[in-house]
Amino acid sequence: MLKQPGVLKALLDERLPMDGLEGILTETAQLRDPNFADMETGTLPEDLFVEVSGSGDLVVLLFVLIEHKSYPERWVSWQLLKYIVGALTEYRMHHPDDALPRVRTMVLYHGEDPWNVPREFNALYQGGASRSTVADLNFRYELVSCWDIADAELSKHRLLRAGLLVPKYAWQPEKLLAVTPDALLACDGNEELVKQFLLCIAQRLRDRNQFDRLENIVHRTIPQEVPVFYSIVDQFRDEAKLEGKLQGKASSLERLLRRRFRRVPKATVERIYSSDEASIDVWFDRAIDAPTLKDVMAGP
Repeated sequence: MLKQPGVLKALLDERLPMDGLEGILTETAQLRDPNFADMETGTLPEDLFVEVSGSGDLVVLLFVLIEHKSYPERWVSWQLLKYIVGALTEYRMHHPDDALPRVRTMVLYHGEDPWNVPREFNALYQGGASRSTVADLNFRYELVSCWDIADAELSKHRLLRAGLLVPKYAWQPEKLLAVTPDALLACDGNEELVKQFLLCIAQRLRDRNQFDRLENIVHRTIPQEVPVFYSIVDQFRDEAKLEGKLQGKASSLERLLRRRFRRVPKATVERIYSSDEASIDVWFDRAIDAPTLKDVMAGP
């Protein structure tokens, strides 16, 4: 979605404070593929990495960390710091004689619980931010909490607003279906965008009735895309009908793991949702008191 004309610019114009960034040209913003690995996991970042140019030699690197969890993540600042170090290291490799670019960080949060953790890195130190001094490394990330913003004020850009509404209500299927017509119409006939939205929405529906309502919405709002709906959504509707109990257990296990261990790798989530009921039952029992995520997912 952010690759569509004007969407990334709208996000920066509306949500990124411009203090100290006079001269930045948000229309130059472009998504980049990070070429640096996470120093702990060795994997490439899955979050958004944006490069923006400005007048003269001004360059700004922006990381947009998208948090879909239903709870705030304490260690977000640590994750962002690793991204900052990786990006600046890569920049120096290609521009060894240049001054470093500015780096800004943003968290897009779609969870239901209030974001009640500090936004400054120095809060992670022993003693917290209150005992930190100017000599300590510190930075502050910008927080965009969708639950704290009225739907109509999420964005003036129609497609960006739709792109924030869908994950905002991902945890509430009834409200998700209520905003679906606007989201689909915002695609303005772009079949690829329609596919992306339908995929995100279908993954959150849990029973046959909800899929039938989604089908009716597609017929009413974008009848020309009905074949796209059937090609993508039928598999989810069949799973909801035949494996609703299994999906419910998988969802409960995922939520428990996130409550206990905070960050759950994407590969682990995929493993849970593709496993049989017996395996999920074993993992759920372990998740109650196992000391680490690795201990939970061993075996079973």
